[in-house]
Amino acid sequence: MRMVGAICALTIILSVIAHGYKAVVQDNSGKIVGTWNSLNEINGAPQVVLEIKRTGKQYGGKFVFRGLTVNGKEDVTVELQITNASFEGNTFSFRAMFPEPEKKVTDWRLNLHSDDEADFEITREEDKPVENSISFVMKRSRTR
Repeated sequence: MRMVGAICALTIILSVIAHGYKAVVQDNSGKIVGTWNSLNEINGAPQVVLEIKRTGKQYGGKFVFRGLTVNGKEDVTVELQITNASFEGNTFSFRAMFPEPEKKVTDWRLNLHSDDEADFEITREEDKPVENSISFVMKRSRTR
């Protein structure tokens, strides 16, 4: 009978520890939510802006990229939706699709160095690795 009581007590303790661990992991997501701006600017505005949001367990938001050349037109700003987003450890990854005429699916990664500083880079374009890609130093300006 003592053995049954010990097993029950151990089960309860392990359950409490496991639920406590999940709570800590969930709290970690607050490190990524908010608005992130690149330090380099185009016409007085950050070249890259990420607005990361979380609804329930899903991440999303938008990605603004300034200073692009599209259809021969220079200094174009595009606003893209963040899709297929995940946050593991200190890395936030997502997918964005650039519009016509060069419709491209791209994968991006934001690597946190602290709660308010990160490096941001493209990792894949059309499912092919991108080598020597441009990267940005990002600062978080506010949380939501």
